[in-house]
Amino acid sequence: AWRPDAAGGGRWATRIERLQVGSWDGSEATLPPASSWAEARDLRAELDFAADGSLAALRADPGQLRLADTLAMRWEEVRVDLRTGAPQITARADIEPFAVAPLLARVQPTAGWQGDLKLAARLDLRAAGRLDADLVIERREGDLRLSDATGAQSMGLTELKLSLSTHDGLWNLDPVLRGSRIGEVTGRVQVRATPQQLWPQPDAPVTGAVLANVADLGIWSAWVPAGWRLGGTLRGLAVLSGRFGDPRFDGGLGGSGLSVRNLLQGVNVADGEVDIRLNGDTARIERFTLRGGEGRINVSGGASLGRAPQARVEVVAERFRVLGRVDRLVIASGRAELVLQEAAARLDGKFGIDEGLFDITRADAPSLDDD
Repeated sequence: AWRPDAAGGGRWATRIERLQVGSWDGSEATLPPASSWAEARDLRAELDFAADGSLAALRADPGQLRLADTLAMRWEEVRVDLRTGAPQITARADIEPFAVAPLLARVQPTAGWQGDLKLAARLDLRAAGRLDADLVIERREGDLRLSDATGAQSMGLTELKLSLSTHDGLWNLDPVLRGSRIGEVTGRVQVRATPQQLWPQPDAPVTGAVLANVADLGIWSAWVPAGWRLGGTLRGLAVLSGRFGDPRFDGGLGGSGLSVRNLLQGVNVADGEVDIRLNGDTARIERFTLRGGEGRINVSGGASLGRAPQARVEVVAERFRVLGRVDRLVIASGRAELVLQEAAARLDGKFGIDEGLFDITRADAPSLDDD
């Protein structure tokens, strides 16, 4: 219902008895949805508009919205007042514990997501001349598994939590991820901003550190194309400093036992080692080697990540087995240099085939069409 006021604006009061968004199996719009992505009942809100049609204030009664049949979000009364110089906002919402595997299965239906991991989240937001907010996403119980033809792999999750808060202009980001197979990611990032800002300004000082230790890269195979497998361990440390709009990173990234396999295509790269040093806006490859068959690839170079990013990478291959299948064999040696600049790229190199075999059988050979 619309109620005009004397100033030329007005208030729109609305009530939604039922909201349902989904996909339909049939072609008739009157058919019920086969699967519901969003559903809510009895939503009430009031919106105040100024004379020029702009939104001046909003108030929503407590309500609940269910998403994807598995996720339910509840909120208390929401108030937004834009009539003053600084926005006045009060909101609190909770996402009830929900199963993660069914949601991942919708996004990646062929990945084989399983498990009983449940996450929950809460948001507490207050803005009245300055911003105070807390957002927490955390594991309540359970674990995730990936199932494929070789079996099921458990991530062994013991802790998963992401916290973002701001009080008196101090922003804190605290990620925590721990699992017996997935590894560990922990850290804290702090930004000192102006309390009245809804988001840190580019010149706000930033400090912090993030530590990562991935015990088994194979657990991340769901995010690479089908048929490919990863292996090895990674560890890294990044210390942050500088400004929010131009952060500085110091630390390094190291890995051992790295491997990339696709046995169907004949790719089997193993025994990889990497050591990358970070120093401000530069990154330098101290060591990066991969073994293919009896040969190796060595990668060297570095990059500048400042306002004018550029990189130089040199690749040297010595009898490196690119393909190693019964009917396909390619062993190559050579050298190449790749230079990347802000508006240009240059690639120079030369590779030779030391040994090769392609067996074209009757099944693979071309033939004339039936006509």
